[in-house]
Amino acid sequence: MKRYLPFALVLILTATPISASAWNLIPQPKDKQFIAETFSNLKGATSDKRPTGSHYQMSMVCTNGFFEIDFFKLTTSGELAILGNITSILIRTQNKGRQNFKTVDLDRDALRVTDSKKLYKWILDQKRIGVFFTMENREEYKAYFDVTGATGLAKKFAGAGCKV
Repeated sequence: MKRYLPFALVLILTATPISASAWNLIPQPKDKQFIAETFSNLKGATSDKRPTGSHYQMSMVCTNGFFEIDFFKLTTSGELAILGNITSILIRTQNKGRQNFKTVDLDRDALRVTDSKKLYKWILDQKRIGVFFTMENREEYKAYFDVTGATGLAKKFAGAGCKV
């Protein structure tokens, strides 16, 4: 069965980004939404630009006051990979060590951190984080994201109604 990107991701892919620090920034003022996303290829290189081929994605989204942090893996054909029913992920930083964060799966192809504000606050002073878990097919999700400049996003999220 072919998998298609959910509507929210289509918005992410079609919006005109404004680049700053490690983040691809997508303001949607008409929809009272602000999206910040960062990417990692399978070799660990990070970017604020969507890489070609299979890659990982971390998105921080505020929509009408609802803040979320989601993780994805996209295949070489651009489809979302099946992650599975994952209930927690391990996140590592250089300065703060590691911590598990509870997640819920979104149609099995995306994960949302249940306490996204807690994760956001935890990574504020970090430059890079590692995200680890085992996917449903036993493949390791091992992504490294550049999170430099996350502190500066708070005002942008506030503009969409999120106090983080």
